[in-house]
Amino acid sequence: MKIERRYHPRKAVTFDVELVISQRLYTTRATNISLGGIQLESTPEIISALEQLTLSPIECQIALDSKQMGKISLAVRLIIKRRVTQCNYLLGFKFINLSLIEQQQLNILVNNI
Repeated sequence: MKIERRYHPRKAVTFDVELVISQRLYTTRATNISLGGIQLESTPEIISALEQLTLSPIECQIALDSKQMGKISLAVRLIIKRRVTQCNYLLGFKFINLSLIEQQQLNILVNNI
């Protein structure tokens, strides 16, 4: 049996997420989420948009659609970019600068999955 050592354990998910990069909207799919971050599937188009950003570290916005609270918009920082196949990537984002209300909304979302 594998022991979970993460401070915020991941939960496997499959739901759509809107990713806003330089005021352009991309729709992708989440593969897991925790109170600390989220992993998203990605395409070469999203990777290209992220690589055009001159900021370091790369930061952007995501919008999660919650049945309980509606759409939740959160600031994220790109932590890891992993190429899975020639055209598919997995992106690991960390939630940043969350207000108390955003933390509470995220907590409700994650705990009701």
